[in-house]
Amino acid sequence: HGSTAGFALTMLLRSQVSALGNRSWLIVMGSDEAADRLFDDLHFFHDLIGAPTSSLALFPRWETLPYEGSAPHVSLIARRMNTLHHIRTAPETCLVTSVAALMQRLLPVTTFTDTILHFKLGGIIEREVLIGGLLRLGYRRVSVVEIPGEFSVRGGIVDVFSTAYADPLRVEFLGETIDSLRLFDTATQKSTAKVDRAIVLPAREYIRVETSPD
Repeated sequence: HGSTAGFALTMLLRSQVSALGNRSWLIVMGSDEAADRLFDDLHFFHDLIGAPTSSLALFPRWETLPYEGSAPHVSLIARRMNTLHHIRTAPETCLVTSVAALMQRLLPVTTFTDTILHFKLGGIIEREVLIGGLLRLGYRRVSVVEIPGEFSVRGGIVDVFSTAYADPLRVEFLGETIDSLRLFDTATQKSTAKVDRAIVLPAREYIRVETSPD
């Protein structure tokens, strides 16, 4: 009853990890509101006992129905894409979701993994290939990036507000070679962190599968 479910699950997860090692869990609630509450409770009790919260993930449903003709806000897409990426890359996951979110069809796994853009310091990528990849993933080209799902190109600098991060990414090119990778603040345009690698997750969930001509 109430938050005791979060406490009981936290202790169960802790005991199972100790006994069985890496194991993933799927917890399905009747509504998104109930899933949100349980996820918050799990975070609270994990923090309380000093357990890591890195394995916890929440997968929300769309706030609109597919036949309504309007796509969900890009911030919601970002949350969903980050959770899908977490499932694919984390050794163990405790995924909390709702019946509605679980029943909605998703991108094929191969389509999702193959379309993720990877940046590596010193890596080489053609400018047109990069722009085409961003457009395919649902990113919108603007003069200055402000929200997730936007990118801009200014000479040898490409700014991308990847749905994978809380801050946008600035990629500086020397020719076709990535010379600098850093996160920056949209308000001040100042760097917040330098990184050696970065990814760009999709900004939409309907991605056309590219096929090579016969």
